Amino acid sequence: LQTLVDIPLGDSIVDRIPIVPGELSDLLQQAILEQTSIGWDKLLIGIGWVVWKTIQDLIHQLLKFSLRCWKLHNQMIHGATRQEMCQIQLQQARDKITDSYANPPMLAPKYR
Repeated sequence: LQTLVDIPLGDSIVDRIPIVPGELSDLLQQAILEQTSIGWDKLLIGIGWVVWKTIQDLIHQLLKFSLRCWKLHNQMIHGATRQEMCQIQLQQARDKITDSYANPPMLAPKYR
């Protein structure tokens, strides 16, 4: 994705797409060739080659998978239920208090 973001304005994205081996890359290359033959202006009015739908579905599945991973990650860190969240926050507060007593802050001499 960063490669696409780095393409300067005015340059053709089609000419700068990185070549990556694999099924998605093959589909993408095929879609680019076919869309070039149909005309890229047609894509803007909804006339695209059918492989774009397959690529879109693959990307959609990847995004759904990433979102599920993120949600699971957050549940593991912050808790899955309200009760788990409260228990985790309470434990974090207790840990901070214990750490403050174990490592008291240095006060300025006038406050000692």
